[in-house]
Amino acid sequence: TKDPFYLHSARLPQTRSELALPIQVDEELFGVLDVLSHNDQPLGTEDLRVLQVLSNHLGTSIHNRNLLESTQRHRDELVALQAIANAAMEATNEDDLIACSTEIVGETLYPENFGVLLINEEGLLHHHQSYKERGRKKPPPIPMGTGITGLVAMSGMAMRIGDIGDEPKYIPVDTATRSELCVPIKLGQQVIGVMNAESSQRNAFSQADQDLL
Repeated sequence: TKDPFYLHSARLPQTRSELALPIQVDEELFGVLDVLSHNDQPLGTEDLRVLQVLSNHLGTSIHNRNLLESTQRHRDELVALQAIANAAMEATNEDDLIACSTEIVGETLYPENFGVLLINEEGLLHHHQSYKERGRKKPPPIPMGTGITGLVAMSGMAMRIGDIGDEPKYIPVDTATRSELCVPIKLGQQVIGVMNAESSQRNAFSQADQDLL
């Protein structure tokens, strides 16, 4: 009650003392371990020592988990890229290559909504037959500049949307979608289509995902 930085909570009216420690490894911060007590005897040096050990263990565990996930992700990416390279040598036509690549990348890395849209003779984006998308069977062609895919096709610049609710140009298709990543497919400087991935999680795509696509 004497500390101006304490945030009083109606749910914890009897709190008398508090200890807060950063959960981190080196300079990488993951969160905070926060302990509150209603005892008359305040949390002291011994409590701090014990909780510091726990905080260190938590930081190390989270750091190791993140390293493992990153390593597994990198392995999956390498496997997918190698499989696509093999498919490129074996495919006899463009449709087979796109279908095989969509299957590999969609199943391995982006299992929700993923696929290729190509620009047709009328200048409209059409979903390749291999496009994996929930919610509709025969999507209509998309005009250039319309929606995220149309904007990317027109500008030739990738777009990564952390929350589609903040993007007025987004065209609702799958009600579960929360984030989207779209990159142009180019032949030299000419945009011939886009690759598009969507997720039901907000901020699902990173710069690493964009670089990979």
